[in-house]
Amino acid sequence: MDWTLRNKKLWKYVDCSAVRSEPTSANIARVQRFDKESEIAQATNVLAIDPLQQHQHVRDCESARDVSLKLEAAFEMKSRPRMMQLMRALINNKCAESVPMDDYATRRRRLAAQLKEAGLELKDDQLTTILIAIFGQAMIRSPQQSRTGMSVNTRLTLSKKPC
Repeated sequence: MDWTLRNKKLWKYVDCSAVRSEPTSANIARVQRFDKESEIAQATNVLAIDPLQQHQHVRDCESARDVSLKLEAAFEMKSRPRMMQLMRALINNKCAESVPMDDYATRRRRLAAQLKEAGLELKDDQLTTILIAIFGQAMIRSPQQSRTGMSVNTRLTLSKKPC
């Protein structure tokens, strides 16, 4: 994972090359400046991620280094948190009535391809199980919705082209 901090002076707080000294009467201004710049580095890292995921990833972090390590673990391609995040996105991906079915199928294939890149390849029967769990009883009750679900499943399983 690559990080870009616009202010290069803040990087020392992320990689811990700058160490906070104990506050004394002689160095109180320097300690306050350290705390302020460390807070700015931490906030800059937190703001780099989606606002809806900020609390999930960085709720227990106390320093810029903690934020950096947590985000690296969460967004590293083959990390378990990344796989869980993609799997949750796959399960929570719903097909709204206003969205074309092709867009929904494209999102599904893209998430499945990202999971494959992360090292978790889903089989067709697993994707079908997820689809049945999402559509639930509505697929069984209505023949129209059943055909819609089957057409999505067909598009997902027959298409080999990742998005």
